[in-house]
Amino acid sequence: MAAALVGSAAFYFYCQNHCLQVSRPVLDLGLDAPLRVLHLSDLHSASFGRGGRALYQMAVQLEPQLICITGDWIDAKDSAWRRTADALIQLTAVAPVVFVPGNHEHRSGRWPQIRPYLERGGVQVLCDDLLTLHTAVGPVSLLGLDERRGVTYGQYLSRRGGPAPDPYSQLFAALAQRPGPRLLLTHYPEQFCQKGGGGHSRHSFSLQLSGHAHGGQIRFPFPQGLIAPGQGLFPRYTAGLFTCRGQRLPSGSRPHGPALLVSRGLGNSFFPLRVQNRPEVILLTLR
Repeated sequence: MAAALVGSAAFYFYCQNHCLQVSRPVLDLGLDAPLRVLHLSDLHSASFGRGGRALYQMAVQLEPQLICITGDWIDAKDSAWRRTADALIQLTAVAPVVFVPGNHEHRSGRWPQIRPYLERGGVQVLCDDLLTLHTAVGPVSLLGLDERRGVTYGQYLSRRGGPAPDPYSQLFAALAQRPGPRLLLTHYPEQFCQKGGGGHSRHSFSLQLSGHAHGGQIRFPFPQGLIAPGQGLFPRYTAGLFTCRGQRLPSGSRPHGPALLVSRGLGNSFFPLRVQNRPEVILLTLR
């Protein structure tokens, strides 16, 4: 009996940390034809099959028209980073891949080598850059932010005693003029909606894709997770869709203003365990 319980617990925790789970949110943007976007984040150099084969095969089966990766694919401690980068590059055979870095790519000290390696492999790397892609269902415009040097709106207020210029305002203004659904890719979900009227949600775009929170690590009995980097204990933005006011957005809804989609991520970093929080692959349908 005891052996069975131990075996069951071991199997549970193995699945919680190694078995991929597909989420299929839908967002109504009033498009003429649906656009399937695969959103991946926070691999942290984990291996799903040899050379990332299991992840690649899942991507093939899901048939996305665009793949967006929101940082921390390569862990800061990964000295064999090319192997992990190759697992990302192979996804370009499935659909166009757009990537923004997270804190771990920068913390590794290898970002000056990682970025050109990915770009030579066909990955579109956006660091405070705009891109318009022409897909089978029409154009889609993306802004990718590299926020490693950024500070929050609240920090501006506390440091300067009043409102300060948004360091990305010109990029957001340019994005607002681009055709099709307008997607913001940035690693940090906590930058979406902030106290004092700040955050990216005050700009004009369709949807922000982010990761970083790792689903809050432990999601039982904490529905939004126990802890997340950048948000601390009992965080808000750990998984799923949110409105520009920071409220939950049901799948299939049409948002009034920008929306946020947070990935639970694929791997672990500072906390090596997930509970009720399996590695997540998101197939988002924009319609």
